[in-house]
Amino acid sequence: MKIIELHIENFKRLKAVTIRPGENNVVEISGRNAQGKSSAIDAIWAALQGSSALRNTPAPVRKGAEKAEIRLDLGKYVVTRNWTATGNTYLTVTTGGDYKAKLNSPQKLLDNLVGDLCFDPLAFTRLGDKDQADMVMSLLKLDLGDLERQREDAYEERKAVNRDISRAKTELDGLPKSEEGLPADPINVSALLQEHEAALQETQRLNAVLTKADTLRKQLAEAEEQLRKAQERVERMKVELDAAETEAEKVVYPDVEAIKRRVDSAGETNRKIESAHKRRDLESRLAALAEQTERLTQSIDATCKAKQDAVAAAQMPVAGLSFDLDSGRLTLNGVPLKQASRSEQLRVAVVMAMAQHPELRVMRIEDASILDAESMAMLKQLAADNDYQLWMEVVDESGEVGIYIEDGEVWSSNLPDAPDAGVLPTTPVTPEVTEEELL
Repeated sequence: MKIIELHIENFKRLKAVTIRPGENNVVEISGRNAQGKSSAIDAIWAALQGSSALRNTPAPVRKGAEKAEIRLDLGKYVVTRNWTATGNTYLTVTTGGDYKAKLNSPQKLLDNLVGDLCFDPLAFTRLGDKDQADMVMSLLKLDLGDLERQREDAYEERKAVNRDISRAKTELDGLPKSEEGLPADPINVSALLQEHEAALQETQRLNAVLTKADTLRKQLAEAEEQLRKAQERVERMKVELDAAETEAEKVVYPDVEAIKRRVDSAGETNRKIESAHKRRDLESRLAALAEQTERLTQSIDATCKAKQDAVAAAQMPVAGLSFDLDSGRLTLNGVPLKQASRSEQLRVAVVMAMAQHPELRVMRIEDASILDAESMAMLKQLAADNDYQLWMEVVDESGEVGIYIEDGEVWSSNLPDAPDAGVLPTTPVTPEVTEEELL
């Protein structure tokens, strides 16, 4: 569906203009600055989109007029939109042909006719990298969200595991290396202390025995002088002495100092054993963490490859257009789209707009005057190949380019295959139905 006829009265700078594109895929609206050429193209989108297309146009009615009217004949539908000088606006959409039936919910119908980028395809080039990529993915019905979430989850888990590895390595590096010959289990210091205490008690007991023997000897020496008076006592003491000496002969002193040295060294040995156990535990943990991070890395690589395979399998609307999955931006022939030439960006934007497949195959190209011959030829070829109607605004003073507008009116038409394009009707065009739907 394309524009068969555009009729405008008293809209912005225009007085009365009728344009019939005929079979032309490219409609150039030309003229000097401030003569109404922008108003002519604005009128198309004002008729289709109403107030959303006029955010920066608080007064669409030409100064001095009571109302403005735009009538778009799309063949299948006829769109008529009016504005009054008091600020009211009315929209009527009827079916085309001889029988004209008024349609309900006209704005909703018009919204479904037009693609998001048709009004301004270059808006695509002004989008951020992520928004551009999201639009292409939406167009391709390519949803990488689940894969990206899987990659992010695995990536965050791997970061946590790698932090654990770093901490474990730092702790391991701070431990001394395990000495050879260490006992497998810690020394029982408590048992050694008990042994040491028993040895001390035995030493005290034996010392007491020796002391007693010495005392008896002294007593014997004294008793010898009193032998005659204390024979019984002497005999008794001899018996006791013999017993004490017999026991003294059996005395074997424990090596108290050796036991003390063993007690002292047990703590150091146990610390080494504990360090060795801790080192083995950390080495085992590091091995497990390394295995875990390798598994997560494989998971990340798998999701990245799945994303790459999905992108590789997608049918891109433009040859050479692709995604840089690391940065999330679009690329053209391997270069970020933002760095492509203006002509290349324009081609991508126009093809993107066409790829949305709107029912109304009409598109606006602003500032077409700055396009070189190659870019203009490219746009014309795209329009012809895809059966689109491109409306372009061109600054020109010769009056020999496209529909030439001067002082709000068509002065000349230079469209091929459309000899009546731009010719004003002899009587004003009036909608076939009343304008009674107030928006």
